[in-house]
This record gives sequence, structure tokens and C-alpha cells, in this order.
Amino acid sequence: MSYNYDELFRCMGIGAKAGIADAMYELAVCYSSGIGTDIDREQAMHWYSEGTKAGSAEAKRSLEAYQ
Repeated sequence: MSYNYDELFRCMGIGAKAGIADAMYELAVCYSSGIGTDIDREQAMHWYSEGTKAGSAEAKRSLEAYQ
């Protein structure tokens, strides 16, 4: 199976900006891993933090580990 990582990144951005906690977490993963975008630690931290505030347990665990 082939993935369009640019499209994945775009969709997660839309979801994150709409306030969807899981999308915030996934967008942070994209930024921290360079999936569909360049690696950007500042943006990854921002979206892990936003995901944590929105209730994502995965974002909270990742934020704690990423710091």
C-alpha cells in the first residue's frame, strides 16, 4: 500500500485547526518525524501541547517524552 504523506499532513492540519484532539496529535507526529513536511520541533511541541489540552492521552505521553 502506498501513502500520500503530503495529503495526510494536509488533512491532519485541517483537523487540528478544527479542534480535533487526535488530529492535533497526528499533526505533531508529522512535524516530529518529517511526515509530509520538514521536521519542526517547535511545531511538534505546539501540537502535542494543543492535543494534550484537547484531551489526547497519546499527545500527553508524547509531549512528556519529547521534552
